[in-house]
Amino acid sequence: PPQRTYRARAILDLANPARSTPTHDTIARHAPTPPVPAIFSAGQLMPLMLPIAIDSPQIARLLLPAFAPLGLMPISSPSTSSATGYTHATPHTGPAVGLPPPGIDPNAIKLEPGSVLSVPLAFGDLDMSATGTVTEVLPDGRVLAFGHGMFSQGALAVPMATGFVHMVIPSIASSFKLGGYAAIQGTLVRDENTAVVGTPDTLYTTAPAKVTVHFTDQEPITYNYEIVHHKRLTPFIASALVLQSVLAKTAPPLESTVRLSGTLEFDGNRRLTLDTLLANPSPRDLMVQVLPIATVMTSNPHRSMALQSLDLTVEIEPVLRAATLLNARIDRPQYTPGDTIGITIDVQTYSKPITQHHLKLPIPSGLTDGDYELIICDTPTYAQLMLDGRPHLKNPSSADDLAKTVQMLLDIPDDAVFAVLQSPEPGLAVSHQELPHLPSSKRAIFDTPTNTTATPYTQWVQKTFPMGLVVQGKARFTIPIHKTTPP
Repeated sequence: PPQRTYRARAILDLANPARSTPTHDTIARHAPTPPVPAIFSAGQLMPLMLPIAIDSPQIARLLLPAFAPLGLMPISSPSTSSATGYTHATPHTGPAVGLPPPGIDPNAIKLEPGSVLSVPLAFGDLDMSATGTVTEVLPDGRVLAFGHGMFSQGALAVPMATGFVHMVIPSIASSFKLGGYAAIQGTLVRDENTAVVGTPDTLYTTAPAKVTVHFTDQEPITYNYEIVHHKRLTPFIASALVLQSVLAKTAPPLESTVRLSGTLEFDGNRRLTLDTLLANPSPRDLMVQVLPIATVMTSNPHRSMALQSLDLTVEIEPVLRAATLLNARIDRPQYTPGDTIGITIDVQTYSKPITQHHLKLPIPSGLTDGDYELIICDTPTYAQLMLDGRPHLKNPSSADDLAKTVQMLLDIPDDAVFAVLQSPEPGLAVSHQELPHLPSSKRAIFDTPTNTTATPYTQWVQKTFPMGLVVQGKARFTIPIHKTTPP
């Protein structure tokens, strides 16, 4: 719903599909479908998918639309759970999570024809790996595997690991196996229609991810992961790891408030700070807090900026901090420049009586006479007002501008009410530089039919009122502001 996805939609709009930018939706539509060999079932040719074990059925269902076009089939498997506590001194050796079959030394497993070849996409306190089969190991150490493509994208750089299979699930529709990785042995470097090719060299890169989960009635738990760099999959993997961390021990209470805060760092020392408050979030709500940020930074018209690190804290409080803005009133029918608008709002907090809040919005003394629109609104409405009223923000001209606009959207607080006084007189922005209150003579220099860098935008006066609640609702007034009171 728009109230839950306004920030995600606004961020993804920055990677405009009209400019052939692959957002997560266009990636899913245009990603290559794995070619034959295929199995024949119910009169349909079914592509041969690589199973990838996901701990939670909810997460597996959420990832299916993104992973399936890339030839990956998310399978719900508790073997990926981080509850075993089985860890190793080095992050690249041994099973990250889940134990191998009894009596098996994970470091003794070798890649050989017919053995498991695992592709860890995330590892550490969770094993998220795709499972296939080795075809041949050449004398120089190169490995041929799968007998079909993985993504069929040509050049590749993802880990290649030994692995094991816990169970094979036979099915006429689509058989699959549940397994995990044992020890990383090198890198898959080619991904063709007929096979993948691996080398013993370590050519892949990863991004460290730390997620701390704090239920207010429990001690905080910190999970550490490594996320493999892959332009298409990294955003989905990062968001899935956040959700997996939250659900690792128990689900949030039925009535809860979740604060997601921390940093995501990308190439070029571009660090984005996230601080989001969610009332009664669903698993999908949690995923779309991280997914659009990583997607637009890795897939945009300017520069693909790989994720370098992720450090997030999820605080879960068993109280629903939600409210509805019911009514609003202003203290006078008209004002003069320099006055203060007194606003009273009625707020219905969840499971509590209606309360009144008194807000004050100062009017600048230099405003010109006219009828101004006053909007009292929630966070989604304010974000939409900002993007609709300032169209130049939707067209960043560089990677730095893109990062700044994303951060601006992330900085809008979720637990506040906004008072916005819109001017009938538009301002002018040249590229991203706003030029308010330009004299008509100077405005005519920039705003010409031969210049497309100048964009009109809505000028306004605004003030943010922290509420400590996720408020929904809005109210509008049209108020006259004149230097002298009309007769």
